[in-house]
Amino acid sequence: PKFRRGFVWDSETSSSVSPSALDTESARPLPLPPQHLLENPIYCSTLEALKNSIWVETPFNVDRFEHLLWEHPNKPFVISVMRSLREGFWPFDEGENWLSDEDDQLDNYSTEEEDLEAIRIF
Repeated sequence: PKFRRGFVWDSETSSSVSPSALDTESARPLPLPPQHLLENPIYCSTLEALKNSIWVETPFNVDRFEHLLWEHPNKPFVISVMRSLREGFWPFDEGENWLSDEDDQLDNYSTEEEDLEAIRIF
């Protein structure tokens, strides 16, 4: 099926190592958030204000997992995965549209007299 994308064994695979594991040997490191977002004062102050409400929870021991991978041949990839498991994964979004979204304020109420009258009657 399409969801496997070649990362699982098939009937022609003779290797005892999964294709997923083999792929990590040449995978590029996972990305960090873009610097312009990390330095944005609005985002930084929001994250600081909410730091006790936002956390990354992983259902396994990341330190132990990291120890198990200490001999992995692709150190940059492993380091990026461990960082992401601890700090959260970045969704590959550069945030270009975020700045324009900040200025868009949507009014959630009517300003039309006809609507206001209907609300008064209700």
